[in-house]
Amino acid sequence: MRSNEKLTYEVNDDHHQQAQSLIEDMAMKLRCDQEWKPVTGQHCDRCGYQKYCPEKTAKPEPLPQDAREVTQVQLALGF
Repeated sequence: MRSNEKLTYEVNDDHHQQAQSLIEDMAMKLRCDQEWKPVTGQHCDRCGYQKYCPEKTAKPEPLPQDAREVTQVQLALGF
């Protein structure tokens, strides 16, 4: 994509099934994931939660009492 080069290839039913299976697996992992593991990077400069983050602060503050509880996420994937 960076080279602005167009790539094409034929997709058969097996490719479609592999892609759908991969997406379904990732969606279920996202939906069931209750543990967030921080990954530091350039995006941290814009984050408002650095003082709570164990990756950015040696002694992170506890989350405020009014922080939203974890809720179930509903994912809709259409093919």
